[in-house]
Amino acid sequence: MAKNEPLATSDLASDPRFVGLRGTETRVRATVAVPLRVGNRVTGFLAVTHSTPGRSWTEDDVQLLFIVAGSSAGVIEQARLRDEAQRMQQMSEENARIQRDLQLAHDFQMSLVPTHTGHFGPWEVHGNVVRARVVGGDAFDYFSLGAARFGVAIADVSGKGIPAALMASN
Repeated sequence: MAKNEPLATSDLASDPRFVGLRGTETRVRATVAVPLRVGNRVTGFLAVTHSTPGRSWTEDDVQLLFIVAGSSAGVIEQARLRDEAQRMQQMSEENARIQRDLQLAHDFQMSLVPTHTGHFGPWEVHGNVVRARVVGGDAFDYFSLGAARFGVAIADVSGKGIPAALMASN
């Protein structure tokens, strides 16, 4: 096929080019095939088959198949490219959905930590989460324990990502 030459045989099972088929029962015995080409690239082949051996293929048969293959190759390639573009679009939409979900998870995680400075008597408490990923297993809080005391809670769940974030939120 790569040589842009047709393949024609009146019996695949006895053709010396197909020794692997010798003695094998097959529904395809006689065949003629030509390459499907897009530019300089072979993208497949178009074949006509016959179930019994002995069918002889004429030059007209081969020429007609080359004409059909030439018209079909571009159409098949366009369909393949449309399908590929559609799959890429679906992947892009799925990626955008995942990013939105991760952003929601991040926003939720950040809602669990104080955003304000804590003032406890003479003390001023600040906190910040610097994450390795969009979400993670780090959290903190600070809170009053009366007039002269305050508490600090720090969570650092081992691991990263959503599993660690879920554990920290619990």
